[in-house]
Amino acid sequence: MDSMYMLLDVLIFGCGAYALYQWILLKRAGELLESKMLYPNNCGPQNCKDPEGYYKFIMPHYLVFSLAALICGALCVLNDFVTIFTPLVGAILNGLFLVVIIYYIVVMKRGHSRYF
Repeated sequence: MDSMYMLLDVLIFGCGAYALYQWILLKRAGELLESKMLYPNNCGPQNCKDPEGYYKFIMPHYLVFSLAALICGALCVLNDFVTIFTPLVGAILNGLFLVVIIYYIVVMKRGHSRYF
């Protein structure tokens, strides 16, 4: 497999692992923490009008994003080393991840208009 695609797959996997780690930290804390992936437009938890409401709003969507990135990245990295599916399936997985990114961006913008 081309090394550029392998780098992209590793970055997607790393993004998913970091997002899931951050989701676990947020879940344990039970409140909003400082994070670049949760707040649009360089906002922070101190700028939020209703931190508890935003926490309840964003957490399930953030979990979907992190799991999708982790699973798509892991499957594509695995496929880079051991061919387990065709290039078409890999392209479909990357396309699904792109759809999840767009979904998460739309959710974040909706949350920004409601809570910031």
